[in-house]
Amino acid sequence: MSFFKNTIVRYKRKAIRDRMRGYRILKDSGRLDLLVRIKEEFTNSNLSDISSGALHLFFGAGLPNAEIIVKQFMLQRFVELDFNSKLLQSIGKGKYELFLPLPYEWRLIVEKYGFKTDTFLNKLIWLSHVFLVYVKGAFIGIHTLVISLFTNEDSRNITGGYNSVYFHALTKNNLPHKSKDENSYDIITWYSQWKNKKEPVSTYFHNVKNCPQTELDGIPIISVKSAITTLKGFNQIGAFILGLCWLPILAIFDLIRGRYWHALLLGESIRSFHFRLLNPVQISSDYLFHNSGYLYRPIWTYDAEKFGSRILFYFYSTNIERFKEPHGYDIQPYSWSLISWSKYLVWDEYQADFVNRNTNRINNIEIVGPINFSDSSIGKVEIPNHSILVFDVQPHRDSKYQILGVVPEYFIPSVVNQFLEDIFWVSNKYGFFMVLKRKREIGNLLNKKYSSLIHRLQKSDNFISIDPNLAAKYLIKKVEVVISLPFTSTALIARDEGKLSIFYDPSGIIQKDDRAAHGIKVISGKAELDEWFQEQITIK
Repeated sequence: MSFFKNTIVRYKRKAIRDRMRGYRILKDSGRLDLLVRIKEEFTNSNLSDISSGALHLFFGAGLPNAEIIVKQFMLQRFVELDFNSKLLQSIGKGKYELFLPLPYEWRLIVEKYGFKTDTFLNKLIWLSHVFLVYVKGAFIGIHTLVISLFTNEDSRNITGGYNSVYFHALTKNNLPHKSKDENSYDIITWYSQWKNKKEPVSTYFHNVKNCPQTELDGIPIISVKSAITTLKGFNQIGAFILGLCWLPILAIFDLIRGRYWHALLLGESIRSFHFRLLNPVQISSDYLFHNSGYLYRPIWTYDAEKFGSRILFYFYSTNIERFKEPHGYDIQPYSWSLISWSKYLVWDEYQADFVNRNTNRINNIEIVGPINFSDSSIGKVEIPNHSILVFDVQPHRDSKYQILGVVPEYFIPSVVNQFLEDIFWVSNKYGFFMVLKRKREIGNLLNKKYSSLIHRLQKSDNFISIDPNLAAKYLIKKVEVVISLPFTSTALIARDEGKLSIFYDPSGIIQKDDRAAHGIKVISGKAELDEWFQEQITIK
């Protein structure tokens, strides 16, 4: 047993070394954006026969967007970190031979960049992955049927889903609480105060597991297993059983004929078929999705709109744009041009412009100001007078960061550590406390150089580290000066709260007129930071 364990450990270590070597090769040759360029071609490619060969039975109201849906799904499932890792590993080995689950058109794109991918083995890998996703899709259908037959009633089938609101992909910190003061800076509370929410709201539904029912302003907040209401009654369940027999058969016959998309999206199509069997009283008025899952829009959401529901896509952050470089703006990564949501809730005109540039949907964009998303239930936090509140982005370990495909290289220890050290220096010089709220807890992914610096700073009397789970807005209200690493959303929240807010770039990489700054001042370098702070002290 130890022999096999040691063999696996050695293989993983070698894979990491090859990836890191591949990254260095790209960096030294000025080609760090290789991953971005390949994925951009995937995004803009045409997938043959999907538009003409997609069936309404599988795509429902999403049929006109069938090709977009397939590309969104494949990019999300097959072209993520594992794809990045294998490309870097191949470059590090110097072999440029890849074994990846990609459709024919995308294999040809990768070949253009000097990799060997259009092989018989890769075709088998692609078909085997499609078949595995197909099998998983069939189990999704069986699971849906079992839940409808044998589990407790869905509360939406008891009280009705009509006039309810569903929040997708939340955690406990996204739910309302009032443990530290009278406000809770979570997405449900934010929605309850939004002027264009559905009126009246009967219930707030979410998917957080093992969460007892609570309420907000007398409106119940209830956990449910899925965005889609459980089937109810003989007619719905009987029709679903027929569909569960028919959909997999059609999908597998199409796969044999080389039409892979129905098999690939079987699970999503079953969910869409399930949704189309519901009655209007089982369906929520609003369904809210956030930008952590920006790329793939579920097929059933197109059906929901046909029923009269609103599908609302909201941004809980603004740090989504690629930095401007000295020569101008380059390719926007992560396939934002492929998103197809119907209604976008954005923070300001800069984010509205970002969405419009990528989607050309200016009439479906609403500017709503900063959107509260997450908060912690820990007790009240006291921040001393004369404090500078600082927001950074913790750098990951090199082996992790390098497979993210981020360009340009910025959120690394040499930049982030200098950001903190410079602010700590100016805080000491002018007699201020430095209060740091890190972006989030990332455990053992944290870069050791960064964690060593934090450990050293914590020994100082004028340095305070705040729980990362606390809402930024809650902390910002307690201070007068906020300094953020470009281009974190906290700078916008601080400006909205009337605080003195800047971005500080210790590296000089950031262009001062970058539209990603949303009009907030960018300070570059330690000398400029000192000069700016001295001016503000004099003014005050």
